[in-house]
Amino acid sequence: MDKLILNRLSILTIWIFGLIIFSGCRHSLSSDELRNQSTTTNAQNLIEKKPLVDDTPIINSSESNQASSEQVLKTEPISAIPEQAAPTETKNLPTPTQSSIIWSAGHETGDLSEWESHGGFVRQGSSGMFRLVSPHAHSGQYSVALSIDTLAPTETGAHAAYLFFWEQLPGDTYYYSAWYYIPSEIKLDSWWNIWQWKSTNGGNSDYSKPMFSLGVETRDDKDFLTLNYRPDTPEKIVFKQSMMIVKDQWFQIEAKYVKSETEGQVIIWQDGVKIFEEEGLPTVLGDQTVYWSVNHYAESISPHPAIIYIDDAIISTSRIEP
Repeated sequence: MDKLILNRLSILTIWIFGLIIFSGCRHSLSSDELRNQSTTTNAQNLIEKKPLVDDTPIINSSESNQASSEQVLKTEPISAIPEQAAPTETKNLPTPTQSSIIWSAGHETGDLSEWESHGGFVRQGSSGMFRLVSPHAHSGQYSVALSIDTLAPTETGAHAAYLFFWEQLPGDTYYYSAWYYIPSEIKLDSWWNIWQWKSTNGGNSDYSKPMFSLGVETRDDKDFLTLNYRPDTPEKIVFKQSMMIVKDQWFQIEAKYVKSETEGQVIIWQDGVKIFEEEGLPTVLGDQTVYWSVNHYAESISPHPAIIYIDDAIISTSRIEP
């Protein structure tokens, strides 16, 4: 009898001991799970608090598209362009990435940085000024306003505002293009130069001489471009044509200029129409330099000040037609 009771007590003790061990294992397992759950929650919190990055790649899946939509919603909105900054006229211009275009100035930077990396602004007299203006542009939002006041003091008797490209290019033949806007209020009292190529004998641009220039003359109350060879020398030749300038709207001047000390070539197109073609005259002096400018240069012109506008200047190795 006592032996039976002892056996039963032993079995009960073993069972209770096993239950205690089992409960301890369960308690340990739950702690591990809690630790894992806590780690997972912390990682999730870190992911949720991570800032959205605009350049995150988009994968073609619904989850990714949803994430992309969230990024758009959380990105700061781009300020709307003011209505007055809209372009007055938009043209389908060739892009500067085309292989034939070696330089261009569309002025959409809102400054002259495109010119200043290869040339810059130069003035003659006290009144020559430039200003980036909007919305008066041939394309985009900005053009350059060139202003002179021929009533202001000047040592030379003339006033000028130039945008120069004076970097020397390796080839002999290039195409030059720019768009002009001339208000109808502009009136000429004498000569007016709006474009030129200059050259030097000794490489010092301070002593550069105009080889060819484009002027404007008034005939029967209409304005016309003239092509002038060596305009400040006794060898001066003035070439005339009959296509008038239409004011109060943008028009393009494009030119082919072949440099040579003896057998140069100059071709001028106005809005795609050839108006001049001259060959067999020098286009450079002894050091083969070419300095090109679009400009506003006169002795007497009204009103005071007189303002014209320039946009979309290009130098290329092939024609850039309007």
